Amino acid sequence: METLLNTFFYKLVKNDNDKDIQKAYNDFIKDLFSFCKSVGDTTLVYFALNYTRIEFISIQNGIIECKSKKK
Repeated sequence: METLLNTFFYKLVKNDNDKDIQKAYNDFIKDLFSFCKSVGDTTLVYFALNYTRIEFISIQNGIIECKSKKK
């Protein structure tokens, strides 16, 4: 389930570090396509993608909360 969360892109976004973000994003997309092709089970792909989406939303909410506290 956490395969996509172990990518360089995810770690970069989680740490709010924008250095090399474009390269990391491109690598993440490649990892995403590779993962989806290799799994074979569409149900597992659905759950992995949804889980990853939820993690990104959590990071986004954390960033928003942190920025609103700074104001």
